Amino acid sequence: MFAYGIDVLQGLSEDPEIDVPIFAHSSLAGMMTRSKQHGISSRLLLGKLLRMAGADGVLFPSPYGRMGINAEEARHVKEQLLQPAEMKTAFPIPSAGIDFNTIANVKKDFGQDVIINLGGSVHRYSGGVEAGGKALIETITKA
Repeated sequence: MFAYGIDVLQGLSEDPEIDVPIFAHSSLAGMMTRSKQHGISSRLLLGKLLRMAGADGVLFPSPYGRMGINAEEARHVKEQLLQPAEMKTAFPIPSAGIDFNTIANVKKDFGQDVIINLGGSVHRYSGGVEAGGKALIETITKA
């Protein structure tokens, strides 16, 4: 997302000829959010500003993986994306570190209005990608 900028996201979301959901990816956001001495909080950058710019869903580092943000900050991002306001809400998409074993935690921590993203786990599934897709659906249903 930040390779092209928030203004481009807003332009895409306001274009009447673009009639598909727009999902913002948090790549390059770490350089703006990781320092405690300067920068901007994840909840503002990935939550509020991307939602204000028109994202329908925002992918951000989950608290479950090695590249994630802490659980409190992830919760704040989710709250900013789903908070009732004059603008439309956006789906939280916590990513990185999500696997079949963390799906129940994702649903518990982020609720039902979440997109569960675990492509790597599906592709690495022992029975192949098709079996991994079926296992994903089964796991989400049972969690």
